Amino acid sequence: MAPDEWRPPPAVMTDLRDRLERTGTTDLLPTLAPLLRPGLVLQPELEHPNPEEAPVRVGGRPHLPAEVEWPRDPVAGPLSFIAEIDLAEAATLLPDAPFPARGTLSFFYEAVRQEAWGFVGDEWAWRVIHHEDRGLLRDPPDDVETMGGFTPIALTPHPQIQVTTPINAPLPIPEAAWATMGWNQGVPGEFGGHRFLGVPEQLQGDMRTECQLSANGVEESGSPDGAALLGDSDQWRLLLQIDSDENAGMNWGDAGLIYWWIRESDLAAGAWDRTWFMLQCM
Repeated sequence: MAPDEWRPPPAVMTDLRDRLERTGTTDLLPTLAPLLRPGLVLQPELEHPNPEEAPVRVGGRPHLPAEVEWPRDPVAGPLSFIAEIDLAEAATLLPDAPFPARGTLSFFYEAVRQEAWGFVGDEWAWRVIHHEDRGLLRDPPDDVETMGGFTPIALTPHPQIQVTTPINAPLPIPEAAWATMGWNQGVPGEFGGHRFLGVPEQLQGDMRTECQLSANGVEESGSPDGAALLGDSDQWRLLLQIDSDENAGMNWGDAGLIYWWIRESDLAAGAWDRTWFMLQCM
């Protein structure tokens, strides 16, 4: 493969090990292992005949059991439905899936005014609802503003192993190995995109430290409380990244992205109500 030819990141561990063997760098695996983040790149499937029934999608109406209420904030009103993930479907593509592989996740956000970006006190603006019974498609409440509804787009998941960088430290592998893995390049002509788990496209600061502080009610990293918390920032994992998508009618801030994060222990336990939300844009 030519040096300037685009190569995608490895899809599965056997692919990753094969690349290390071909480049004589298998000794890097113990260093890489704790930094690897398997996930799914979610590719829009614009020709899907019935996108609201796709197991992974954005927009449209959510599947909610009858006993589950549409999430709302007492002031902002009903939240907007953003995306839905069938966890069993996702787990088929992620060996040793780090989450309970059952049920459906439905993601909601206050998408009309977009006043919450993930700061302290913004918890009112998002919900992640897990339900074992997928339920029927639910029409939004009458008082959901029209601007908060999005066109349904089916998403096709593709496995991809990415690597995260240590917080406040360089990645401890040579640049040549980084390039061999395809971690130094995005898809030609694309940025961002939709992702489940894996590594996010970050437009501003490291969201792991921001989540750690804000989720604990601390605004300043330099404060005594902030300094004490930062050591556990690496426990945060990307749960879902949703890009601005003109086909779905989604625009986050100024062509930005929205993210749901979760601690590693909460992901393993299926504690889906313990997420933190972030919005970043240029």
